[in-house]
Amino acid sequence: MATLEQRRRAGGAMNAAARRGIGAANEAVRRAGGVSMEAQRRGTSVIDDLNSVVAPAQQGRQLPTIEARGARPAARGMADYQAPAAGKGGGIASPLVEQNTNLREYFPEEYLKSTDGLMWSRARSLKKIVMLDANGDSVMMEFKNGLSE
Repeated sequence: MATLEQRRRAGGAMNAAARRGIGAANEAVRRAGGVSMEAQRRGTSVIDDLNSVVAPAQQGRQLPTIEARGARPAARGMADYQAPAAGKGGGIASPLVEQNTNLREYFPEEYLKSTDGLMWSRARSLKKIVMLDANGDSVMMEFKNGLSE
């Protein structure tokens, strides 16, 4: 017959084993609940149910294949050459100089709000400048309204 101490130790071991089993069962239930919640949020079970009821969509037809044609034979390009006007090259000759600031054009004035919304300021952005290049040709620069974006 077992002593009182041995019976007490055996009972304690049984209690510890039972607690471990309960803890493992609780953990399994919590994990299953998490997986179930994730499936509900994603709607996977609903989607699977709907897909089982609905007839599958028809497969798209493949486009017919077209047989390859031969490469285009080599040919020489042709164009009429026009010489540039004497003394002038193409493009703008620098430096560009603004002769008359009165020719500037501006977009209508706009009110701008600061990022915190507490301050307002008026601003207008440049629309057009007229300048002269080194050859004496007029160069017009037009800008988009940077304030209205």
